[in-house]
Amino acid sequence: MDKTAAIAGLILVLTGTAGASQFNVKVQTQINVEHFGTEAYDNASALQRINLTAENFGSANCLHSLRAEIAAGDTRYTRYSKPRELESGKSVNHKMMLAPLNHTGQVRLNLSATYCDRTRPVTEISYNQTQELITERTLNSTTVESTEDSVEFEVEGLENATLVPVDHPPVWKVGSTTLRHGQAQLGFEPTVFHPSRNITFAALKDGDIVARTKVSLREPETPMQGIRKLLPGSDIATISLLLNIILTAALVHAHRQSLKRALAKLR
Repeated sequence: MDKTAAIAGLILVLTGTAGASQFNVKVQTQINVEHFGTEAYDNASALQRINLTAENFGSANCLHSLRAEIAAGDTRYTRYSKPRELESGKSVNHKMMLAPLNHTGQVRLNLSATYCDRTRPVTEISYNQTQELITERTLNSTTVESTEDSVEFEVEGLENATLVPVDHPPVWKVGSTTLRHGQAQLGFEPTVFHPSRNITFAALKDGDIVARTKVSLREPETPMQGIRKLLPGSDIATISLLLNIILTAALVHAHRQSLKRALAKLR
C-alpha cells in the first residue's frame, strides 16, 4: 500500500468516527419559566383578581396554570387557574379569580405555578376581604356537551355573570368562566376523569354573588339511551324494531288523515 492510499484510508476512518459521534449528540431539554408583574387587590369587596405574566425561556412547550393555596379563617382549600399553553420563547398573561365564601377579614394565599410536571412558588399574597359572600339561591344547569377536559352548559334564570368555581374534585385544575346569554363553556384539566363528578360555581354580577349552580359532567342522555332505560331487558334489535313499528304506525295515521281531508274536499 502506498503512502497516498494509507492517508486516504485514515481520512475515511476519521470522518466515519466523527460522523458517528455527531449522531450520538443529544440536546438536553431546558425548562425555564419566569413570572413577572404579579398584581392583586389589597382590599377585595367580592372577587379577588390576580394577574401576572409567565414567560418561557426554555426549549420545552408546557401547559401552565396558577395554583393558590388559600387560608380564609379556619378554612383551607386550593384553587387552580385555567391551564394555558405556554410555548418556548413566548409569554402568556394569566388571570385568576377567587371568591372566598362566608368570610370577611384577612385572607392569605400561597401562589405557585405548575408547568412541565413541576410546581414552583411564585409569591405570597395577603389581602382583606371586606364583603361576606353569601347566597341561598341555587339555579339549575343543563349540560349540553361534556368531554374529558371541557363542558358546555346552560344556566336557567340567569343571562350574564362571572362564574367562579367554589367546589370541584380535588387537584383538578378548574378556572373561572363567563356566562353569556345563559350559556357557558369551560375547559379544565382533571387528574382522573369520571362523568359522575360535578363542579359548583358562584355566579357574580356587579361585585355581588347572586346564585350558585352545580354543573354535571355527565354527557346528556340520547333518545336511544332513554328508551333502553325504559326497557332494560331489551337489546338493540328489539328497540330498533319497536321504533320502526311506532314510526310506521305514525306514517299510516298521517296518511289516513291526509286521505280523509282529500275525500272531504271532493264531497
